[in-house]
Amino acid sequence: MLTMTYPSSKTMKKGTGYIQVKRKGDNATFQTIDVNSASVTVNEQTVSITLNKLDYSTEYYILMDMGAILDSGNNEYGIASDSIWSFKTKVETDRTPPTVSAFWPSNGGTLGQLRGNLAISFNENVYAGSGSFTIYQGAAPICTIPANSPAITGYGSATITISPTVGLCPVFSNNTSYSVTISNLAVHDAAGNNYAGISGWTFKVVEDLSAPEIVTLTPASGVINVKPDVGTLSIKFNKAVKLAAEAKARIKVLSGSSSGSILGEVPLSVASDDPTVVYLNSVPALSAATQYAVYIDSGLIMDTTNSNVFPGILNDYRWSFQTLGSDKTAPRFASAAMDGMSVVLTYNEDLDPTSTPAPANFYVAVNDVAAQVTGVTVSGKQVWLKLQNSVAVGQKVTVAYTAGELPLRDLSGNAAANLASTNVSNTTNTTIPKPSSGSISGSVLTLNFNKTLNDLPSNAASQFTVKFDNNAVSIQTIALTGSSITFALGATPSSSQSVSVSYTPSSTPIQDKSGNAVAAFTNFYVTNGIDTVAPALSTATVANNIVTLYFNEGLNASSIPPKSSFSVVVNNSAATISSIAIDNNAVIITLAQAVSSGTVLVTYIPGTTPLKDLAGNAAGLISNYSVTAGGTAAKFSSGTYAGSTITLNFSSNLSSSYIPYQSQFMVKVGNATATVTSVQVSGSTLTLTLASSIPSGQAVSVAYSSSGNSLKDSLGLTVASFGPVTLTGSSTGGLESYLEKNSEGGLTFSLSGATTATDTLPSGNATVRYLLNADYLTNALTQLKKGTDITKLQLNFVVPTSQAGAMVGLPLQSLINGMVLNPDAVIRVDYGSYQFEYPLLALSSGSLNQVLASDPSAYLLIQIDRGSDANLTTAINSQGATVLTPLMDFTAYTVANGAKTEVKAYDNFVTRSFTVSNVASYKDSNLSVVRYDSDSGALAYTPTTIARNGSSAKLSFERKGNSKYAVVYYGKVFSDVTAAWAKDSVNNLASKIIISGTSATQFQPNQNITRADFAKYIVKGLGLDGQKSAAARFSDVGTTNAYASYIGAASAAGIVQGGTDGRFQPTAFITREEMATMMQRAIAYVGSSVSVRGTELTPFTDSGKISSYAKTAVQQNIAAGIMNGVSSYQFKPKDNASRAQAAVMIERMLKYVGFLQV
Repeated sequence: MLTMTYPSSKTMKKGTGYIQVKRKGDNATFQTIDVNSASVTVNEQTVSITLNKLDYSTEYYILMDMGAILDSGNNEYGIASDSIWSFKTKVETDRTPPTVSAFWPSNGGTLGQLRGNLAISFNENVYAGSGSFTIYQGAAPICTIPANSPAITGYGSATITISPTVGLCPVFSNNTSYSVTISNLAVHDAAGNNYAGISGWTFKVVEDLSAPEIVTLTPASGVINVKPDVGTLSIKFNKAVKLAAEAKARIKVLSGSSSGSILGEVPLSVASDDPTVVYLNSVPALSAATQYAVYIDSGLIMDTTNSNVFPGILNDYRWSFQTLGSDKTAPRFASAAMDGMSVVLTYNEDLDPTSTPAPANFYVAVNDVAAQVTGVTVSGKQVWLKLQNSVAVGQKVTVAYTAGELPLRDLSGNAAANLASTNVSNTTNTTIPKPSSGSISGSVLTLNFNKTLNDLPSNAASQFTVKFDNNAVSIQTIALTGSSITFALGATPSSSQSVSVSYTPSSTPIQDKSGNAVAAFTNFYVTNGIDTVAPALSTATVANNIVTLYFNEGLNASSIPPKSSFSVVVNNSAATISSIAIDNNAVIITLAQAVSSGTVLVTYIPGTTPLKDLAGNAAGLISNYSVTAGGTAAKFSSGTYAGSTITLNFSSNLSSSYIPYQSQFMVKVGNATATVTSVQVSGSTLTLTLASSIPSGQAVSVAYSSSGNSLKDSLGLTVASFGPVTLTGSSTGGLESYLEKNSEGGLTFSLSGATTATDTLPSGNATVRYLLNADYLTNALTQLKKGTDITKLQLNFVVPTSQAGAMVGLPLQSLINGMVLNPDAVIRVDYGSYQFEYPLLALSSGSLNQVLASDPSAYLLIQIDRGSDANLTTAINSQGATVLTPLMDFTAYTVANGAKTEVKAYDNFVTRSFTVSNVASYKDSNLSVVRYDSDSGALAYTPTTIARNGSSAKLSFERKGNSKYAVVYYGKVFSDVTAAWAKDSVNNLASKIIISGTSATQFQPNQNITRADFAKYIVKGLGLDGQKSAAARFSDVGTTNAYASYIGAASAAGIVQGGTDGRFQPTAFITREEMATMMQRAIAYVGSSVSVRGTELTPFTDSGKISSYAKTAVQQNIAAGIMNGVSSYQFKPKDNASRAQAAVMIERMLKYVGFLQV
C-alpha cells in the first residue's frame, strides 16, 4: 500500500481519473487504478492506494491524472512527472542456502602434498557457523576442525581454505584415501541460510617424491645436423618445473681445437605456455662441424609441486650434438610403402624440408601403368608422394626418382642419389600404422611406430594401457614427435619386470598422416634396459604346421636362433623345421608338415645365437616341453548389444595377440552401416565399440571377415569368417533385462539372469542354487564402467531371504574375462543382513584356468549359510563376550565336473559383512567379528570396520580365508593401566581380543614386552591363521611352544625371520628397531606402503646406531606416524619398549592399514 498525505489545512476527496504505477527502468505500466475503485481510499488529508504485488529490487514511479483527487474547494490535484513520487522496492529476502561450486581437490581427485590445504568454492560469500569439518581416513575420523577455527580462512568470500596442519590434524599419509564431512551448521551465507553439509567429499593424497625426468631434448642427443645459429635449445620434462634464481646452463665444446672448453653460459627460462618445458636462451653462435654438450648443475631445476630436484646433466653424453658440416655422407634410401593415396619413401636420416623436389622428379607406376604424382612433402626421414587416384591393397606399385633443381638432401646438404625403379610395399602391414619398437628409461617410455603420426587427440593417453608385468601403471603425460609417442609414467619398473603397452582406440583414434587409424593391439613389449631376468616360456600352441612358443616378455627379433637350436618331436617322430621367426613375445616354428593331433615335444638348446629378451638376457634350456595338438578352432556362439557396445561370445578362449582391424567387421543397424571404433579381445569374448549408441527399434547384425589380421583362438587356430548374424540386447544406452542400476552407484544382476537348481547347504538345509549365465555375467562386467550413472565398480546379486541360505555360482570363464575387462570390479552376494564381496582379483587367473581346463563349465560357488561351531561358541563364552548374531559360514568353492573343492586361501583380502540392529548404545571399540582358530585353539579377531546407520551397524571384515564367523560385544578394562596416553589403546585392543593381560585384571603396562608377545599381537591384529608347523624352523620355539601358532604365522607371512643361528629368542625383550622391522613387514604383507622423504632420521643424533637392516623400517614407521623418538633428538634403536608402548604402536599400525577402527 502507498499513502499520500496533503497539508493539514486540506480535506481531500476523490475526483475522476486514473492512477498509474510505472516501472522506471523501461517506463512500462505495471498497474492502472481507477481512483473511484476500492483500491483507493481517502481519509481527510491521507490518500491510500492498494497495489498489486511489486517486483523485488525494482524502481517505480506514480502518475496521477489531474482532478483524480480534489480538495474541499474542488481544486484539482495530480502528478505529471516521474520525479515527484518514485520509490524502490526492498531486496528479496534470501532463503536459498549456499551450494558448493567446486572442491579442491575435486571429489575423487588427488591432493599432491602431505601437508596440503583443502579448499571449497561456494556460489556466494559464506561465513563461519557453529558446526565443524571432520576428516576421515577410511571410516575412522582423524581430525575435527571447528568452523570458527583459525585453520579455516576466506570467510566473507566465496572460497574458504582449510589448513589441516594449522588445525592440529596429523600430517596426511602418502598414497592414502581420505574423506571430509561438513556438518549442516558449519557455514552460512549473509542471510543466515546454512549450507546443507556433505559427507561424500573424498580424495587421495599422493605426494610426488620423484625428481623431474627428461621426456625430450631439442635438439635430440646424438643428432649431427644442428644449425650453428640455433639460438635456443629446450628440454621437456615429465611434469611442471621451476628454476632457481639466475639459473644457467653451460655449453661445452667436445671437438676441435677448443675441445674441453666452455663456450659460454646461457640463461634458463620456463616456457610461458607449458611449465614442463625449459628453454636455454641466447645460445652463442656455434662453430660448424663441431660437437657440443650441454651441462646443467643439480639444484637449478625443480618440480613445482614439491620442489623435487632435477639431478642435472654433468657428463658429455646425456645431451651432446654436432653442428652442420660434420656429416659428409649422402642420405640412403631405405624403403618404400603405400600409405592410403600416398607413396612413402623412407631414408636413413632426416631430410631438409626446404629442398623439396617437384612432382615431376618422380615416376610412379601402378600395375605398370603410370600414376600421376600431384604433390611432394618432405617430413623427417620420409618423402610423401601424393597420387591423384587411390591404389588398392595388393596392386603392384613401383617408384623412381631423378634429382632436379631441388634435390632430396639431408640437413647437412648432402644430396640423395637417384632412385631406379623400385618396388613399393602395398599390404595391410604397410598401410596400417602400428608399433615397431619401444623402450623405457626410468619412468619415461618411448613407443616407436612404423609411420609418422598426426597430432594426438586430446584423449590419447586414455587409449593406452601400460603394464609392468600384469599391473597397469598410470600415464601422467603423453607427447608425439614424428613417429614416436613418449609417455611419462607414474612409476618406474624394477629390474625383474617386463613392460608392455596396449592400445584400444576411442571414437577419436590416433591416425597417421594419411588418416589411417592405429589398430588396437595388446601387450606390445618394449625394452626395459635394467631388466636382468631371463625370459621364461609361458605356454605353447600347435596349429596346422605352426608351433608357437609364448614367453613372459618381449623377445629380440634380431637374435633368431638357427633351426638347429630347436627340436620338434611329433608323436615320437622328429619333425622337419622349415623356419624360425620371432614376433613380439612369440617364437614361431614352421614345420614342413601339418600336425593334426597328438603330442608335440619341443626342445631348445641355446647356441651362439640364443633367444634373447629385449634387454639382451638369454633364455635358458627348454627340454621336451609338451604341447597337445588337435582340437577345433573357436566358433562364434552368440552376441549381444547394449548402448554402443557389442559383445561377441565364442566357443573357446581367443588369443589377445591377434586383434582384427575394425574394417573386418560389418555392423548393420537397421539398413545403415555403423562405424566400429575399437576391437577388444578377452578370454572367449570379443567386444566391439561403436561410434554412437544403437537407437531403439532397430535390428542389429554383425559380420566378420578373416581377411586382414585374422582372429585366432588360444590354440593358434584361425577363427573362420561368419555372419551376418542377428544380435540380441537393449538399445538407447539402456541395460539388458537382467541388469539394473542400484542406489549404491553400481549394477544389480537380477534373478532372471541365472538358472536355478535345488542344492543342500552344509547345514543340511535345502536351498536354491543360482548359476549366473556366463555370457550375461561377462557382458555385465563389460558394462560396469565408471561414468555418469555408474560410480561404483560393484555388481550385486541378491538372494531372497526366503531361501535357507545363499548359494551363487559364478562361471570361471566369466571371472577370467572380467579380470581383463574390469580388474577392479567386485561381485557382491547379498543375503538378508549378510554380504560376501568377491573382488575379481581374489584368485589368480592361473589357478582358475587350471580348474577350467578340466571342465569348461566350471564355476565358483559363493556360499552364505547359518552354521554351528562348538569350538567357536565355547571360545566366545570363555572370553566372556556376548554374541550378537547367528554364527555364519562364509565359504567359496570351485565346482568342476560336479565336485566341490573349498578355496583354502585367496590371493587377496576378501570382504564379508554382517548388519546388526539395535546397537546404538554399543561402542565401536567393543564390537568385533571373531572366528575360532583351530591351530592356536583360541578365539581370533578378524580385521573389522564399522559403518553406522541409525541404531544399526554394518561390520565389514577382511580375511584371505573361509570360516564361520560371529559378531560379538566385548569390553575389557585393566585396572593397572591408568596413563592417559596408553589407557584407551590398551583397553581397545584387549576388547578386540588382540592383546591380553598377564592376569584377568592386570596388564603390567610398564613391563618390557618380549619378542614372542609382540609377534603374537601383530598376528592377532592382522587376523592371520595360526601355523605351528612353520615355527619348527626355530630351534628354540618348535611346534609345542605356547607361542608356536603365532610365531609360525608371523614367519610364514614374512613378518619375522629369526637369527642366523636358527633361533627366534621368544623370551628376549624386543628392541625398538626390531619392532619397526616387524611392523614394516606387516604393512607390506597386507599390501600397504609408506612413502618416506628421506629426512625422517635427521633430527636424531643417534641415527647412526640404527642397524642397517632396520633403517628403512624405522624411517617408514616414523613417516607413517607409528613410531616417534624417545625425545626430540634421540630414537634409541637398541632400547626395549614397554607393553603399553607396544600396544600403542600396534594400534597405530592397524589403523594405518585400515584393519582397526576404534
